[in-house]
Amino acid sequence: MGKRVIAAGHFCLDMHPDMSATLKFQEQIVPGNLIEVGSPTFCIGGVVGNTGLALYRLQKEVELIGVIGNDLFGKLCLDMLEAIAPELTQGIVRKDGVATSYSIVLESPGFDRCFLHCAGSNKSFVPEDIDLEAVAQADLFHFGYPPLMLEFVRNGGEKLTQLYKSIKERGVVTSLDTCMPDPATEGGSADWAAIFAATLPYVDIFLPSLDEICIMLGREIPRSESELSGLADYLIGMGVGIVGIKLGSDGMYLKSSSERERIAVCSRLLEDVDAWVGAECIAACRKTTVVSAKGAGDTTIAGFIAGIIEGFTPQEAMRCATTVGACCVEHEEATEGIRSWEQITSRMEQDEERLPISLSLEGIEVV
Repeated sequence: MGKRVIAAGHFCLDMHPDMSATLKFQEQIVPGNLIEVGSPTFCIGGVVGNTGLALYRLQKEVELIGVIGNDLFGKLCLDMLEAIAPELTQGIVRKDGVATSYSIVLESPGFDRCFLHCAGSNKSFVPEDIDLEAVAQADLFHFGYPPLMLEFVRNGGEKLTQLYKSIKERGVVTSLDTCMPDPATEGGSADWAAIFAATLPYVDIFLPSLDEICIMLGREIPRSESELSGLADYLIGMGVGIVGIKLGSDGMYLKSSSERERIAVCSRLLEDVDAWVGAECIAACRKTTVVSAKGAGDTTIAGFIAGIIEGFTPQEAMRCATTVGACCVEHEEATEGIRSWEQITSRMEQDEERLPISLSLEGIEVV
């Protein structure tokens, strides 16, 4: 039987109006103006919809845990999950009096994506929505987007820290992802340095994006390998074991603790603990035709997690991450391009051209 993963946290309905023929839409957003767009597509987003469903499509044993409202959008989400696999709905909590979270994703030629987002039901997500005894039966617990989940932000992130402490006490490997915080909100203005200092000792794998973590910590964006390595060292110094930083088109960077005992707590997943002690490398993105970048970071994480639960070395797990990320961007929806595990591992070994890395790299291994 394969390793079991819990993908929990932010859950939403994503709506994508077709803006492929809509030019300079940002300049057209003025009072009274009408911008004509094409037909919409709907998909389940957030860490649960992107990372969780990508793991499912990679043929991994995964349970989804998220919160929705008892409303039209919530029903649509359940129907969409049911169509993929009925068992995926079992961990979705329905609540009265809250609106199901949704995003309107605006993506037009020549412009980076922007989002109109309603955190909605995610604000009502509390630790009690997670069955800890069920989590104890899993091998890895992955949680994402705490800045959008206010119960995990308030009081210095007390509930976030307690959640991870409780799960680590049950012997489960833990993973945490972040999201870009809105500085005008409670989640965006929180003292994330203090929250991470309290929480990361109970987090085995920390997987933020570079922009997100620098904004949350109030740091400058690293421009060189030494600066990037220094940022990872800072996070490892807070107590986390493995740091994977998403770099957008520059790929993904990995650094892990040099203390063997910190890595050994993941031994139920890592077949070669010593290979992960003090590991450092960067995986360049595969050069491919990009149809849409939505979900790229989340699905890259899914590839990395899949590699870990399969006992891969750091280098193999990183190649797996960027391979899954490439499959994501080659299709319109975040997870529809994710292939079978056999196809992913086959593509991992193909000598595809890689995108150049803009960072100044000196001695770091590129895989």
